[in-house]
This record gives sequence, structure tokens and C-alpha cells, in this order.
Amino acid sequence: MTTRIKKIGLAASLALAVLGVSQPYAAPFDADTVELRIGYSAGGGYDTFGRLVARHLGRFLPGNPDFVVQNQPGGGSLKLTLLTAASKANDGSLITMANSSMATFPLFNADAAKYDPTALTWIGSLANETSVCVTTKASGIETMDAFMAQDFVVGATDKGATTYQFPALLKNLFDAKFRIVTGYPGGPEILLAMEQGEVQARCGYSWSSLKGSAYENQFNRIGQLGLVRNKDLGDLPAFYEMIEDENERKAAALVIAPLAFYRAFFAPPGMDPEVAATLRDAFTEMTQDAEFLKEAESLGLDVDAMPGEEIQKLVAELMASDASLVERAGELLE
Repeated sequence: MTTRIKKIGLAASLALAVLGVSQPYAAPFDADTVELRIGYSAGGGYDTFGRLVARHLGRFLPGNPDFVVQNQPGGGSLKLTLLTAASKANDGSLITMANSSMATFPLFNADAAKYDPTALTWIGSLANETSVCVTTKASGIETMDAFMAQDFVVGATDKGATTYQFPALLKNLFDAKFRIVTGYPGGPEILLAMEQGEVQARCGYSWSSLKGSAYENQFNRIGQLGLVRNKDLGDLPAFYEMIEDENERKAAALVIAPLAFYRAFFAPPGMDPEVAATLRDAFTEMTQDAEFLKEAESLGLDVDAMPGEEIQKLVAELMASDASLVERAGELLE
């Protein structure tokens, strides 16, 4: 699915200037068209966030470039991440939106993830996310005890995605009996499988996608996953708090950490630092813009942005994690 977001015309540009909307950029930005690729199928949370950005980011870039949106699902966004990591389009004409777990996946599966996350040009993210595990009403699985003890199926995209990593983490930490089935292109397909009784649960379900959606009250909420509790979820059990061993908690934290920069955007390696700064400045200003935030609210999207520079530093820190910690985290994802 491809959507073209048209340029703001001269009159609109003048209006922005009159209204005091500044457009800071550190260097000339020559791209007339920016291709925004999304690593998941259309209709899900990534698609919604990605298209929102496509409708607004051009207002804050020199020349107000057109945005073309393309969905390229595969491997929980690993396929697109690999293509981006190998791309030479480092002039700002290509931006990728992928699962933030791509920032650490090479630590756990170097054979499949042959790229360096620290070499990617991280532009910014839109969410400090909490993940939830839910089950269908028809499954009869309504409690944490039942979730851990019964044999049922959890739907997932691929081993690099949170829809696989988070249930795998729980299965290994707590000796749960459920099975994980991969191969779904994205969240909408997992939800369809749940409706059809093909699978009974989904973990790695972003609260920002579930909240306010038609599915919010259709599932049993079993638990939340994040390094801190989400106030919206009240007393819903927190999986991270259930981990008693300190070393296991540290290993689990390495897997969970990318939730802090969820809905992440990055560009290919080798970008000129000034062009990277232009993109990052534009992204940050967009996330503070009243028009952008108003539309996000109308879509039921909570925006909690992290600047690209901060993500770049955090990714470097995660990739430099202690080898024994990485090894244990990898075991918990098997």
C-alpha cells in the first residue's frame, strides 16, 4: 500500500511563517521526496503512527518534501531493517520505521541480523511503551495462573519482534506451557487469527495500540511488561516485578529496554552529521507541534518522544552490554 502526502504549497508555507512555526535545519536538505518505509502491514499501530509522521514531518524540513509511504512487512521488520542497513540512500530520502527491538536483535541472533544497529542513523521515536499480554474471551484463560499453566497458542510475527521475544521471555522465565506460533505479517493478522480461534493470545501488544481501540474490552488482560508500571493499567500484574532473581532481572531488562524508544525511526548508515541533525531537529519540532499533537490525540495516540541523539547513545550502550548478560538474555529468547 502506497500513499502520497502532497507538499505544502507556498501559501501554506507563508502561513506557517506568519504563525511563528520555525523550521530549524542544520544543513541543506536536497531530497524532493522522502520515502517512509514501515516494517509492518497496513492497518496496525506502526502503520497509523508512520502515516501520521508522513503527513507532518515535511512541514519542518527544507523544501517541504513530498512523503511516500510504503509498507514492507517481513520478519517482524527485520527484512526492512536489513535493507535499510545496506542502503546507500543516506541523503535523507529514505526513512524507516521498525520495531525498536531491531536495536538489540543482533546481540541475540547475529546470524540472522547481520547489521550494526549503532551504524544506523536514529532520527527519533514516538512512544515510551508498555506491552501487554491478552487472551481471547473464548479461551477461558482469565488469570495469571491459567496463563502460565495451560497449553494454548500465542501468535507472533518473527523472532526479532516483541510479539515473539516477550512471550518467549515469559515462557522461559516462568516455565509457562503455552506455545508460540510465528509467521504473521503484523498485528492485524494476529488479531484476525485470534478472532478465528486460530490462536488464543497475543503478547508484545502495545498498550498505545490497544488503548481506545475496538479491541480494548474484547480481550482478557493478563499482565503488563515494561521496566516500570503504566498508570493506565492500574493493578494489572507486572511481569518484570515477578522476576525474583537479580541476574535474571538484568537479562530481562536488556530485552525490555527498547520499549523506551518504541515507534522508532531511523535512516541508513553513513549520513552526513549535519543532514542527520536536520532530520532530528525536524522530527523533534514535529513532536512538539500543536497541529501534529492534535491529530495524534484525535487518533487516540499518546506521544512520548525521544530525540534521535538520545536513542543513538542508548543503542550504543545496549550493544556494549556485558557478554554474560547478553548470553543469558539470548537463552531466555530461545
